[in-house]
Amino acid sequence: MLRFVLGRAVALLGTVLFAALAVFLLLTVIPGDAARLVVGPEATPEAYRAAREALGLDRPWPARFGDWLGRALRGDLGMSWVYPRPVGELLVRALSVTLPLALLAIAVASILGLGVGILASSHLGRAADLGLMALAQIGIAVPEFWVGILLMGWFAVGWRILPSGGFPGWGEPGALAYLVLPALALSLPRGAYLARMVRAAVADVLSSDAIRTARAKGLPERRVILVHALRGALVPVAAAFGLTFARLMAGTLVIENVFSLPGVGWYAVRAANGRDLYLLLGIAVTAAALVGLVSAGADLAYAFLNPRIRYR
Repeated sequence: MLRFVLGRAVALLGTVLFAALAVFLLLTVIPGDAARLVVGPEATPEAYRAAREALGLDRPWPARFGDWLGRALRGDLGMSWVYPRPVGELLVRALSVTLPLALLAIAVASILGLGVGILASSHLGRAADLGLMALAQIGIAVPEFWVGILLMGWFAVGWRILPSGGFPGWGEPGALAYLVLPALALSLPRGAYLARMVRAAVADVLSSDAIRTARAKGLPERRVILVHALRGALVPVAAAFGLTFARLMAGTLVIENVFSLPGVGWYAVRAANGRDLYLLLGIAVTAAALVGLVSAGADLAYAFLNPRIRYR
């Protein structure tokens, strides 16, 4: 197990470094000039050259990336070019919105996926099963931004139950209400995906000898499904949890901009438009680290739920 944990730590470090290098190279080779965006199209050649020198764009990219990496290892992610503030400070502010949004969305998706999947698996082959799986397939196919727009139209514009967007800050009363609609928009496609996984996993376990033995003992069908079948079905679900979280984090890029939430996705779009290299690097490193940590946790949960697997 120790070897497994160390291996995952090395893999996580490699993933973070690869993400940072990929973003750095991408912004280096794509057309556009950050210095021109900073000084404006009417700036004099002297002001333009001074901006390039101030941003370090007159130096070769390996030297610039090496300098940034050395500072990042000491905890300094640099200054944002779009916002005149440290990248670390902007990331803390963004994560204070994105992490609660992601946790709320994954909680709703898990409850929805387990509930619908178990209900469908208890009616295998019948109308309820077919209907629930058809709804789940629709939930997977519908784009999340469209779900967000529909929810905004119903709950915010039509019924005026919840806020339509923005975020007042955690110091204001009712701040959590601003995350409800974005969390629902993120959780419905993921919940539908988990529901299909749970239904398939439970159906596979129900055909095993262990379930036939439990039924032969006269155990109630509800106990057979909720205790014996679900325990075995959670193994593949746990293995897919890391991928589900990665897709959810990618979804925040869209949903936070639909609902004007100042989170990581919201800052990422503005940093990309302004070619804000250091802010994009900080976002890439943070997102890669979060997804890697959750994936490692999912692997540990997979080992815990499946006694036949031992990491050495």
